[in-house]
Amino acid sequence: MRRHAWGWCCLLASFVLALPQAEAKSVLVLHGLEWRANTIRVFDQVLREELGVLKPGSDLHYYTEFIEGTRFPGEVQEQRFADFLRQRYSDVKVDAIVAMDPTSLRFMARHRDRIFPGTPLAYAGLRDATLSRFKLPADFVGSSYPTNARGTVELALRLRPQARELVIITGTAELDLSIEEQLRQAATELAPNLKLRVLTGLPFESIVEEIPKLPRDALVITGPFLRDGTGQAFTSLTVLLDRIRDITPVPIVHTFENAVGRGALASYSLPIEAVPRQAAAVARQLLAGVAPSSVVLPPPVQLVAFVDWRQLKRWDIPESLLPPDTVVRFRELTFWDQYRYEAIGIASAVLLQSMLIALLLVQRRRRTRAESTLLENEQSMKLAADAANLSMWSWDIVRDRISRVSSPGHFPRETDIGISLGTFLAAIHPEDREAVRLAVRRALDGDGRYESEYRVVDSAGNVHWYAGRGRVERDPLKPLRLLGVTLDITQRKLAELEAQLRRNELAHLSRVTMVGELSGSIAHELNQPLTAILANAQAAQMFIRRETVDLVEIESILDDIVLNDKRAGGIIKSLRKMLKKEDSAQEVLAVDELVHDVLRLIHNDLVNRHVTVETHLGAQRAAVFGDRTQLQQVVINLLLNGCDSMSDLPRAERILVVSSEVVDSRVRVTVSDCGSGIAQDKHEEIFAPFFTTKPQGLGLGLAICRTIMTSHGGQLTGRNNRDRGASFTLVLAEHSAAAKAGGESC
Repeated sequence: MRRHAWGWCCLLASFVLALPQAEAKSVLVLHGLEWRANTIRVFDQVLREELGVLKPGSDLHYYTEFIEGTRFPGEVQEQRFADFLRQRYSDVKVDAIVAMDPTSLRFMARHRDRIFPGTPLAYAGLRDATLSRFKLPADFVGSSYPTNARGTVELALRLRPQARELVIITGTAELDLSIEEQLRQAATELAPNLKLRVLTGLPFESIVEEIPKLPRDALVITGPFLRDGTGQAFTSLTVLLDRIRDITPVPIVHTFENAVGRGALASYSLPIEAVPRQAAAVARQLLAGVAPSSVVLPPPVQLVAFVDWRQLKRWDIPESLLPPDTVVRFRELTFWDQYRYEAIGIASAVLLQSMLIALLLVQRRRRTRAESTLLENEQSMKLAADAANLSMWSWDIVRDRISRVSSPGHFPRETDIGISLGTFLAAIHPEDREAVRLAVRRALDGDGRYESEYRVVDSAGNVHWYAGRGRVERDPLKPLRLLGVTLDITQRKLAELEAQLRRNELAHLSRVTMVGELSGSIAHELNQPLTAILANAQAAQMFIRRETVDLVEIESILDDIVLNDKRAGGIIKSLRKMLKKEDSAQEVLAVDELVHDVLRLIHNDLVNRHVTVETHLGAQRAAVFGDRTQLQQVVINLLLNGCDSMSDLPRAERILVVSSEVVDSRVRVTVSDCGSGIAQDKHEEIFAPFFTTKPQGLGLGLAICRTIMTSHGGQLTGRNNRDRGASFTLVLAEHSAAAKAGGESC
């Protein structure tokens, strides 16, 4: 039986191993513009998300190429680029191509069969008029949209009805001229009575000089400006707008969405993210093996009117002129929009405080009332005692008889003829009986004073409180009689109990406190360790995809991830301690060892950035006293800033130099780069909060670094190098020198 089972297992295993394994797919995304163009980053990010490249475990190989037809025009350059692609991808099986603009689509229509024969292509973002000029193969699949020239002119005239002159400005590139022709035709049809002026074919600076001269009743419509009349190429679609937005005397309407926010009043165009989404919808089907003729095209995207709210205010244009469904951007929020939750929180706090105050007042009133009742009871008892309106009794100690003198109180009627002490004690609550017996014994054996308070349960089961007071009468030999009075203090006890209850409630309420929010943002401080973690994770993915997996290297990468995670945790703890004004974890640190630790932590990031690090560490035995996490953060920040400043340099020139030395009992660590350096008038401003030269920077890195150094009693300075680049130096007191100085000061 076991043999048969084992045989079936082997057969099943061989069948599973014989099954074909899923083959990884590859997609090539082709852009006609330069990689630095404004729209490229958006296109690339959306494509990666839509195609699932960013998902963990994705097996899609994503390639991106840039024709840069504006910078390198002509058939010769086009042929060279085609040869380049054919050689580069000769060993790569590309399953689908994505063309993101007319330049890339035309290029593939001419050269696809020679470079990627039989590979289907997905395209998007083309106007109908542009697409009609191409003769595309059957396996080129995509969607286009109607020209937005007419809608752009209509929007411009609607927002500026008092315009008497329409000025159209475009460049001389193929896309520029196509849009200029469409705008001219739309303006002629929609506004035949307006004076039409076209500034096309002029040098860039000549156009800039013409703008301030425009009459106040003019209106400017412009589009991409990829090449001027002299043949100078530009990579940004809004390069002209960036120059004239501050000097123009009239509003500017643009044909591209991303111009809104850069000086344009409005734009009638596709949402910028719609283009890559439509391309990705087609590419996913092609990668899945769907035949081009069977691809289901995504629904068409409607053109949208985009308006800059700030420009509406600048040109005094009422919002009532806006067409329906207009997307208004950069609207300045009202106080309620900006601080809605803060206002609700403050109002809630005020309401809670008001309720607490009202509750305290009620409690105070009740307490006062209870205390008043207690006082009245005490006064009543005093008046009763003064008026002898008490339950008075006499105990004949010798005969053991208690007789009632006046007012029955809680005594049984038998006290008219007398009862024993035992009978009297039997009527008292069991829990108070022993206390009363002891009070009587102390009076007899002591100074003769009798005082007690006790409870009595009547026949109906009600509990009554009584207070007894008395004095022993004695002869020279022995006590003879105990005379006393008894007062019903039930009401007083109830008042005391009520007062105690209210005091307990008030004490409970007084212990309730408000918990404040954690302050401060650590997003920027965590950005660099998290970036290192991401870089290591991506590197690990690359190693795992290789045929031969280097487990030692992967283990090293995972160790780096763990170290960076711990460093991030240390950063959080240090920041919390700083915000809470607690002492940070100070220790003796070897400077060169700290630098080596930092370089190990960001080693993979430096490799990914193609940065070479040269170390000249001359402070081998020097130590400082400080917080390891904070000082590591300073060094890491300086290293990564240096890498960022060299990102545009050729790889061979990306060199960082890290040096250390001890000068006059002070340890100096210097990080030098070969980047663009510090602007002449910005040597101190770079350390100010929110000052940044990076497009995505927060402007907090150097400010936080200087704060850390100041808290350690050190300095952080920056200067330009003699040849190129900049150097940042941190200075700390050597530990032995600092300890000696501290001892002398004592």
